[in-house]
Amino acid sequence: MDWTRSEADEARSRLTAVARTRDLSAFEDVTRSVEEEWRNGPGDRYAILMRYVCDTLVSMEWGDVGRQTTLAHHYAVLGLKTAEQAPIDVEIELLLRASTAAKAMGITQRMTMPERRRWAEQWLRARQRLEEEQGGLDSGDDESAPRLNVMPPAEAGVLPGSDPDGIEDQRLRAKYKADIERNRELLEALSRRQRLAGLAPEFVKRSEDELVSLYSMLPFDAEELRGLLHRHIKDTVTRQRIMGAVRDVR
Repeated sequence: MDWTRSEADEARSRLTAVARTRDLSAFEDVTRSVEEEWRNGPGDRYAILMRYVCDTLVSMEWGDVGRQTTLAHHYAVLGLKTAEQAPIDVEIELLLRASTAAKAMGITQRMTMPERRRWAEQWLRARQRLEEEQGGLDSGDDESAPRLNVMPPAEAGVLPGSDPDGIEDQRLRAKYKADIERNRELLEALSRRQRLAGLAPEFVKRSEDELVSLYSMLPFDAEELRGLLHRHIKDTVTRQRIMGAVRDVR
């Protein structure tokens, strides 16, 4: 297996097809197969597939909420193993899915101290990554804006939207294909930015709520939290707000 984009699309199609049956056991079987096929593949595509599994589980009526929640948590946690290789919106959504399910299942309250620290660090790394990504967004100039129609080379003598394979000249055909691929990448980047703009406010609030909840539980360890905040959050006001919320809860 080469784990190509087309193979990822095929795996997603299999998941979609079985989801339409509303048969949770059948969906679980196909999901298990897809996960096994992709666990050693590219980390970004694996995480994206696991996000799709979680989205499908929580967005449909399956007739077994408890099982849905358990499966959503399981596959969100698996996806988080490689989520740092995927776009930040994928990591954020997997964290939100895992957190919601964990609370419903009572997992958060049973965490050991090492588990609590690892979970807190995962949220903080994602928040740090989000801030870096937001700071590095391009300005939206003409060079970075996707086109509705990609113009073929003028010498090719074909209309926009024409099949590149219909261009006889190999050099012009290759250039047109490259321009189409570049435009596809720009469209995906624009879609991610728009998705991220909608996710970011909720995630920032949820990340702080998660940290306050984690470190308001016994055993208290304010010094550990303070160290994590200094390592991952630059803004002093934010760090003080989180530490103050923990003190208020306690």
